[in-house]
This record gives sequence, C-alpha cells and structure tokens, in this order.
Amino acid sequence: MDQIVTTDLAMKAMGRVLQIVVEEIQATTPGRRPDPTAADRKMMAACKEVGAAVDRLLQAKFSPGEIPARKALERSALRLKKELERQKNARK
Repeated sequence: MDQIVTTDLAMKAMGRVLQIVVEEIQATTPGRRPDPTAADRKMMAACKEVGAAVDRLLQAKFSPGEIPARKALERSALRLKKELERQKNARK
C-alpha cells in the first residue's frame, strides 16, 4: 500500500516538475520571427536570382549557351551588389 502511495506521489511530482520545465522553456523561447522588411525581401530576391544564374551557368558550361549564362550571372551579381550597397547606406 505504501509503495502505491509513494508511486502516486512521485507521478504527481514529476507531472508538476515537467509543467515547470515547460513553462521555463516557453518563457525563454522567443516568439515568432518578425516579418521581413521590403528591403530584406528585395535582397533575398537578388540572392535567389544570383543562385539561379549560377545554376544556369553550370548547366550551360562548354555549350553555346555559356556566354549568355555568364552575362546573366554578371547582371544578377551587379543587382545584388547594388541592393547590398543600398542596405549599407540605409543603415548609416
């Protein structure tokens, strides 16, 4: 009988300890991420464009499409550079 009571008390204590731990974790965990700004979205779009251009260049390697793919990569990289400079200047 004593063993059953002890086990019951241990289970209740563990439940309470678990509840406290969960509350502590939730209190220290930040909420959801802030929505990206328009500038962040433009920068990410430019990054994706550069990535896509790199993929196209790698696929066109040693083919007639290599030169246009290389030029598209250069244009994408320049757009990304301009966007990064805009971000840098906006923070000053």
